[in-house]
Amino acid sequence: MNKGVKQGYIYVFLSAILWGMLPVFTRLLYAAGSTPLEVSSVRAYLGAGMALLAMLFSGDIRKCRLKDVPFYMLYGTFAIAGAFLFYALSMRLLSTAMAAVLLYTGPAFVNIFNRILYKIPITPVKWTALVLTVAGCALVVRIYDLASLKVNAVGILIGLLSGICYSITTVMSRKAKEKYCGRMNGWLILILGTLPFWVISPPWRIPAPTPQQWVLFVGIAGCCSMIPYTVYLTALDGELDGGVASIVATAEPIAATLFGTIFFGDQLEKLQIAGIVVVIIGVIIPILSELSEQGGIGGSFAEKNSGGSTQKRRKSRYERENKEICGRTKFKNF
Repeated sequence: MNKGVKQGYIYVFLSAILWGMLPVFTRLLYAAGSTPLEVSSVRAYLGAGMALLAMLFSGDIRKCRLKDVPFYMLYGTFAIAGAFLFYALSMRLLSTAMAAVLLYTGPAFVNIFNRILYKIPITPVKWTALVLTVAGCALVVRIYDLASLKVNAVGILIGLLSGICYSITTVMSRKAKEKYCGRMNGWLILILGTLPFWVISPPWRIPAPTPQQWVLFVGIAGCCSMIPYTVYLTALDGELDGGVASIVATAEPIAATLFGTIFFGDQLEKLQIAGIVVVIIGVIIPILSELSEQGGIGGSFAEKNSGGSTQKRRKSRYERENKEICGRTKFKNF
């Protein structure tokens, strides 16, 4: 496994941990009187503001091309507005556990769309990892608690739409990295992804937040939007397989559950612990598979006989074509 892919995995794990902080902020904001739509809207607006400031201070805004705006409007509408809004709506129509499980169908849609659009095969390893991670996520969010389970057809449809939109972040990144580097892709979708919110929940209709809510809103925008989207799309700049990356990102509910234990004293049940173990196994399987294929553990026979030529030939599209867009190597500057 080359250095870029290893760094990519680290970045995906970091993104998952930061996204796992989302329930911490939302629970505190809901307790402070905010509604799911208000939380989604303000998170989007503040995340866009942070991204715009980052583009201004880094000078990257001068590198944007007007012809790319329609692409990023479409990308941001699905990946940001769609994911935020459909997830918030599904939580109103379904139980929190069911909404979370449907959101985490995202990796399955990533692999399906990658197969349809880019002809990337869904290997047995990926199928195994998908089944394990989805099943593990279901246990982690306590899908087995039938007393709190609320299900209806419309809610399930909207929940699946949240999973589809969640997957778009990864699926469209394959085209986006032909245009700009990861950090710019993250910033652009955050900025242009707010456009639907100006129609659905314009800023002037949102009640003025209290000082406590402002602190939480800034935290959720920075820790759960600005930083993780930038880091995650930077990870996808190189050769890291998007389908595998989305599976690895399912470490998010593990982080969320552990944060709940730390900040709110939530008690972990035995089945939740079992779910955490299952997710970890599902995440590790494709990583170990890649290590085995590339000779990452002790070196494979093929690599020894080829002199590592395959690794040398593998250069990301960003390294070959887009160095001038972001100025430095893809993992050193985001």
